[in-house]
Amino acid sequence: MKLLAPVLILVAVFAAPVAPCREAAVKEGVQHQSRVPGEHGNGSPVYAQLDNAHAQRQLERRRQAQRQHEEQAEMHRQGKYIAQLRLLKLLELLDLDQDQEVTFITAFHSMRRDGGDLDSRRVALTEQLADGLREQTISDDQTYDLIDKIAAIELQKRELMDAFLKQAREILSASQLGRLVVFQDRFELELLERVQGFRKLGRRGMGPGSPGPSNEPFENR
Repeated sequence: MKLLAPVLILVAVFAAPVAPCREAAVKEGVQHQSRVPGEHGNGSPVYAQLDNAHAQRQLERRRQAQRQHEEQAEMHRQGKYIAQLRLLKLLELLDLDQDQEVTFITAFHSMRRDGGDLDSRRVALTEQLADGLREQTISDDQTYDLIDKIAAIELQKRELMDAFLKQAREILSASQLGRLVVFQDRFELELLERVQGFRKLGRRGMGPGSPGPSNEPFENR
């Protein structure tokens, strides 16, 4: 018994810190295993970088959507202006009497409305084709299908114009109909030339003595 007491005391002294150390080691092991490799806690720089990258992507998506919305609104506004300009110049060129003007404007607006719908569909299909080719996410069959749809819309536009010209033949004289055909063919080209002329003048500057843009109407040249 005399020898057993000191032994028990020594065991108690050395065993006492073992339990807390083992418990701490077990807790540390559990925490270590619960972590995903590469993670260092919610407040670590790794998490901060991931959150920042995600926020940047979201911000860029919102900015891109806003730019697309603004571009579409501007295109719509310019389209309405060009349509009004086209009709004004055409009426000026044809010099219609009162009866002719009412009937012709009705037919013209109907043709432009239906043509605008076809143009919107063609643009959407062309964008879909361009995106698929750029991102390489479109198959050969899908490419051919989109090409066929675009070609079908172009055919519909020609048929629409043929129907309008047939209707215009009953309203206009031969001379007026001829001026209409020439105008329809040349309007976009003439407009493009004038826009390019304005841009050149803008780059050179409008100093004293610089020739200004022409005020002459679109003519049947």
